Order: sequence, then C-alpha cells, then structure tokens
Amino acid sequence: MRFGRLLTIFFVCVIMFLVVGIIENSFRVIKVEERIKLAQDKVEDLKKEKFFYLQDQNKRKDAQYIEKEIRDKLKMIKPGEKMVVLPNSLKEENNASAYRLYSSQNKELVKTSNNLQNWLNLFL
Repeated sequence: MRFGRLLTIFFVCVIMFLVVGIIENSFRVIKVEERIKLAQDKVEDLKKEKFFYLQDQNKRKDAQYIEKEIRDKLKMIKPGEKMVVLPNSLKEENNASAYRLYSSQNKELVKTSNNLQNWLNLFL
C-alpha cells in the first residue's frame, strides 16, 4: 500500500508540474501573440506613412505645386497680377477698414467700405 500511495503522489506531482508548465507556456503564447499584433499594427501604420510620403513626394514634383509654393513662400506674382494683402486679424479692425486694396495706379492705400467694392476695384 505504501508503494501505491507513493506512486500516486509521484503521478500527482508530475501532473501538477505538467499543468503548471502548460499554463506558463499558454501565457507566454498569449504575450507573444500580443507582441505580434502590436508589430503588425506598427507595420500597417508605417505602410500608411510611407504611402503618405510617396504621395507628398509625387505632389512636390508637380509643376502646379512648385508654382504654388513659389507664389506662397516667395510672394511672387505673375506679370499683370495684383497682390491683395489682408490684415492678420480681422477681429482687431472693423469691417469698414478690414479689407484694404493697394492701388497700383495711385500707389496709395485705398480704403473702401464694403467687400464687393474692393473686389470690383481689384478686377476692373
């Protein structure tokens, strides 16, 4: 009886050892799967970022984009065009003086009371 009882205790200990090992391995597998999921998400984010940068690179090669950047950053205009300068903050000034137009004929600052009149003066 004593031998049978020792054998039973031995098998119970072996089974417990195996169960604990299986549980530890299961947790490791779960952690590895989470790391794989995070890595896949990062890869997807990097692919989206790469796509964005490739589009931006292609856009920068476009002649219209280059012309727009030159006009905006270097404040250059084509011959015959007029530049309209608006104040930085329209809240600081009232509507009557918010829109100003530089008259190329008189070389003076012309103030008008309404926006429609400003546009008419600009194009006529």
